Amino acid sequence: MKKFKVKSAVAALILLPGIACAQDDWTGFYVGGFIGPTNSEVGDLESTSFSYGLQVGYNYQLYSNFVVGGELSYGLGSYSDTMAVGGESIDFDYDVDTLSVKLKAGYAAEPVLVYGIFGFVDAKADASATAPATSSISASGSGSGNVFGLGVATMATDEIILSAEALNNPFDDGDADMASIILSAAFKF
Repeated sequence: MKKFKVKSAVAALILLPGIACAQDDWTGFYVGGFIGPTNSEVGDLESTSFSYGLQVGYNYQLYSNFVVGGELSYGLGSYSDTMAVGGESIDFDYDVDTLSVKLKAGYAAEPVLVYGIFGFVDAKADASATAPATSSISASGSGSGNVFGLGVATMATDEIILSAEALNNPFDDGDADMASIILSAAFKF
């Protein structure tokens, strides 16, 4: 998991700087979508899959090049893993829905905006376990925690924002953690 987090942070910081910036005014509302690999750890289960979702937010460029903002995002992901329990191989599948509220603060240095992220995440999971010799069982649960990370964004046009974020979501119960590299495109208005 630590290697995944380090790689995520490096990828987010170097991915987008080469794209030309159409303007340097970050103030305004935006709406868009995101996709990216997410590593999920729940107890002894670990799985990497793609998550995707929608986001809406607002940025405000303060004096000089400082930018602050807020974002609400809804994400979905499906994960699976196999583990041996009592000499039997059990397949686990779980779907996770997340709702995140994030605060962002950063510095715009043309052509990019580099920012930090902190916020809160609420997750709901539906899980099933299947063993070949027995039947399957299902369960649901929910949890909340923090979300934090680093991001880099650029404006491809006056209305299109492209961004990459490396995020970590540790949950309050201490038994679950998600780490993501999120690529997004948003329309600014």
